[in-house]
Amino acid sequence: MKESKSRSKMKKMFRLRNNNKLKLDYSKEDSTSGKDKDNENDNDESMIENAILENINRHQHGIPSSIDNDNVNGVGGNVTNDGTNPKKVFIIGAGPSGLVALKEMLEAGHDVVCVDAKKTIGGLFSVSYNELYTTTTSMFLAFSDFPPKEGLRYWSKDEYLNYLEEYVDHFGLRRYIKLNVAVEHCALDQNTGQWKILTKSWQSTPGEMRRGSINFSIREPIKQPSNDNKRASYVFRQNAVPGFCYDADYLIVASGTNQVPRIPELHNCTAEVIHSADFQQADFLCEDKNVLVIGNGESASDVAAQSTDVAKKVTLYSRRDFSLGPRFISKFLTDGAYDERQILLEQDKTDLNPNDMLEGITNSRVLSRLPVALFSIVLDAMLSDVTKWHGENSAAGILAKIDKKNFRKDFYALDTSAPTKSGGVLAHAVACKGLDIIVSPEVKFEGDGKVAHFENVSFMGKDEKNVDTVDVDVDLVILCTGYKLNFDWIEVEGMDGGIEANPRKWFKHCFPPKLGDKVAFLGYARPAQGGIPQCSELLARYVALLLKEERTLPEDYADQALKEGQAELETFYATPNATSLVEFPPFASSVARLIGCEPSIFDVVSSTPSRFVKFWTLPQWMCFYRLRGPGANPKSCWEAVDTYSIFKTMIPMPVLLVFFLYGALMQPLMIIEKLTSVFIDCGLPSSAVLPRYYKWRVGGHFFQLSGNAMRFIDLVGPSHGFLILELILMYTNLVTIVAVVVGVITISFVYALAREKMTEGGNDANQTQESQKLLPDYDTSTSEDYGSVV
Repeated sequence: MKESKSRSKMKKMFRLRNNNKLKLDYSKEDSTSGKDKDNENDNDESMIENAILENINRHQHGIPSSIDNDNVNGVGGNVTNDGTNPKKVFIIGAGPSGLVALKEMLEAGHDVVCVDAKKTIGGLFSVSYNELYTTTTSMFLAFSDFPPKEGLRYWSKDEYLNYLEEYVDHFGLRRYIKLNVAVEHCALDQNTGQWKILTKSWQSTPGEMRRGSINFSIREPIKQPSNDNKRASYVFRQNAVPGFCYDADYLIVASGTNQVPRIPELHNCTAEVIHSADFQQADFLCEDKNVLVIGNGESASDVAAQSTDVAKKVTLYSRRDFSLGPRFISKFLTDGAYDERQILLEQDKTDLNPNDMLEGITNSRVLSRLPVALFSIVLDAMLSDVTKWHGENSAAGILAKIDKKNFRKDFYALDTSAPTKSGGVLAHAVACKGLDIIVSPEVKFEGDGKVAHFENVSFMGKDEKNVDTVDVDVDLVILCTGYKLNFDWIEVEGMDGGIEANPRKWFKHCFPPKLGDKVAFLGYARPAQGGIPQCSELLARYVALLLKEERTLPEDYADQALKEGQAELETFYATPNATSLVEFPPFASSVARLIGCEPSIFDVVSSTPSRFVKFWTLPQWMCFYRLRGPGANPKSCWEAVDTYSIFKTMIPMPVLLVFFLYGALMQPLMIIEKLTSVFIDCGLPSSAVLPRYYKWRVGGHFFQLSGNAMRFIDLVGPSHGFLILELILMYTNLVTIVAVVVGVITISFVYALAREKMTEGGNDANQTQESQKLLPDYDTSTSEDYGSVV
């Protein structure tokens, strides 16, 4: 009787699996809510486990098991859409990077499962503090094949989570995601070439920002599948059940960089200390307290500004100078008060356009090719204008003052570190809410441990003080000191020390040396201005092609990684520990070249003039990387681009002026750069990774970082110099153009007739005089007369 029931359950399990075959569902037929689907998966677990136990019993009695056959339901027997065998891919993390990896692997026809220790999808955004907004716009942050429904804006964390939920449902991903499942250990068996992955049931807490911050109290040794009574690799495509060991051909780690919080030693400190990973909101935690926030990134800015709402006094401390970037560049230039928090709350009341946003300056195709020094000069001029217009003590003036102070260290290379993109939030808190900023090499706690002492101080507050030392009363310390990477849970047989936790030594911040065909890390390329998900999407598309054997890694990819990493280190030398930092335009372009989806200027030229202009003026949105190559969808791209007129993409002055002047001259300048580079760089040591005088070189970081070398097509293809001509053609009335052309032809004809009459007249002085009265011969005039006529 029991055997009959077990067989009944086995049949039921296979019916369930056959009804959930791996295929992308581009329609919205599956309308079941996320919670309902999670409950369905939980209810199926006991059934699957019973089936496994029955299979074990069959093995013990020497009875062949049909479910061990790799051809059951296509596991190992299915083929991808190009005829190759599918790979079993295990994805760790269901944040933006993990989700886009899941979608791309499924679309390529692979067998995929995705696990996350948290109870919801969304990664960092599902557990972060309440008043969190993205630092890149919805159009820039959206995946290339799923544009946002609403207009241009900065998403709140809830809005972004909603977008991710819609993305999951649109592409039918939810059935392949298992939540509250942590990965305890991964081991690569060099004999079989497969990963053995041990999972564990987990109830996460808000402080666990990523898989890496989980601390398992008891580490269970990983079991070999051949001896494991809970072997579950045959249900790989259906469920990731806690406690099982899984076999996988390929591992994708998308657990993110926010893993183990960095906790600096604060000697003699008796004040309460928490990390920003545990910060949810300032109410109650900071109320009526003296708060010291340590850090200078986006989290530090947000936490400090929110704390000023309820705290007695808030001080932000940084060991070094730093730069700030306002999210809304147009409002920063025109509004001295510049209350960024309020603007974020009222985005629905404003018609925002691409030229209102910071990324319009930092990530357009034209400006990304400016020489670094020229861009620095222009930016400094813009900041000086802001100070002149709004005053040093306004929110905009304070932001400008902080930036100019930081830029003095290396004036012609302003990008030695990533700017804090929530800088407007911080500057307004200084100007209007009494926040103080202290820059000092170190902090010491004296007396009863609740007095922070600073020396060699650079102090900035509403009433700036010129002092060398400062003492600050402290009741609460909030550490916004970032995170450390930890991959001790990944074991590679024969590799002493495991995988080095340094993305700058991985090819494209993704493929570790010697392991590119076995593991990919997504979410470890963080643009100085841009979003991590954009980089992860491009890399996920590349990984999918690699697994389908339609692309191959370069033979020397490990050496290329070292060279590109060294160039990044020398560029962002002010923050050497920020090993995930990249420059988005060259990085995205370099990965797009590997995929074969780099936008072709010839494809754009064949489109309308307005699209040609916007291609160069708009930020490098991800939709542009669907114009060609695998998965191309030009229609979707142009629908998003056509939403905005050309004038809504034009950046503010004085950058706009430089934009057009440089655009008109860039093509010949690039040709000169290419021809003379051999002589300029003559004598450079072979170890050099940046060209000589790199701050002044044409093309800027776009042709200096990420191995994105200048090519012949970059020199001869229709480029920025066509912008002015295109604008004239578009915005000059057609009648005016015709009239000008007719007028020029008429004048030329009259001139020709007059010259002919002069020739026929020979020495006839009268005829000559008459013809000269009709049309003076400027060739006989003096230079002064010619100048006055002109």
